[in-house]
Amino acid sequence: MSKTLQARIRCPNCENQFETTLYRSIWIEFPENRKLVFDDKINRVTCPACKMQTKLEFPFLCTNVKEHIAVWYEPCPDPDVEKDAQLYAKHHGPSSFYATAPRIRDWNAFKEKIVELEQRTGMKPPSRLSPEMQEKMQGFVDHLKEEQAKKEPGKAKSRTGIAGLFLRLKDKLFGSRQDLFEDTGPLSIGGTIKSLMAQDAESLARGEIPEKRLIPHHAIKRDVILSAYHKDFQTAVSQIRSINLVEAEKDCRLAEIKPDFDKKIYGIKQLGWEDLDKIIALMKQTRTDFKELERDVRSKNSMYSIVDPL
Repeated sequence: MSKTLQARIRCPNCENQFETTLYRSIWIEFPENRKLVFDDKINRVTCPACKMQTKLEFPFLCTNVKEHIAVWYEPCPDPDVEKDAQLYAKHHGPSSFYATAPRIRDWNAFKEKIVELEQRTGMKPPSRLSPEMQEKMQGFVDHLKEEQAKKEPGKAKSRTGIAGLFLRLKDKLFGSRQDLFEDTGPLSIGGTIKSLMAQDAESLARGEIPEKRLIPHHAIKRDVILSAYHKDFQTAVSQIRSINLVEAEKDCRLAEIKPDFDKKIYGIKQLGWEDLDKIIALMKQTRTDFKELERDVRSKNSMYSIVDPL
């Protein structure tokens, strides 16, 4: 599991002091974590007073346990990094990938080293849409452009590409009520559709199946199931953390259970309403905290106020 810690920092712009969470280690076998690193967003904080963003030069360990990759970002010598390296050597062996992890000072060189190690282990680059899917998408866009050109020759040139596709879909779906799209924020219809499209595109780019879109009456069941899994996982983490072992060994044990947990969460997000109903029925019979889980889920999503109690 990626390790974080709380820190109190001072804004370099306005000198306001505030609490923030920093990564001490991060698992980049998970695409969202790798994206944090390569988008330069990890350990980047925003001052609540002046809103200035700052990337903190804080040492952390980047790992991919599946591929036996570990790289330290160490912008300045840190005795704690040396202590961790010695612990890894003691508990995993001096030649383990943990103990021999390179310690890189320069940020760009750090990212280049990760890519170099990934290529050395034969990792595939991030998945993209197949040529066949790209061709089908382009064919669909070209067809819409031709149809639009026939209807509105004067507007055809200004309504091409992805932006044009979105405008044409908007015309078709909402007609004269396009005022619903004036606000493109995340809570507007337009913002919501764009957000869902972006989420699905990101899933496809990672080679994953986008999670199923469900009406609230079914979505609440999925969220209750996910909440139960998260609660059980946190209980397991707490139990492992309480064992009288060194941190490196605890991290190893957590590394063994985390992939299975993530696999189950991913699977739940692909389930249809029939399977969700079956799991909910079983949970009602076996979990004494079912009502508590449901209350917690409802409190976090006002949309579920229209749904009858499970």
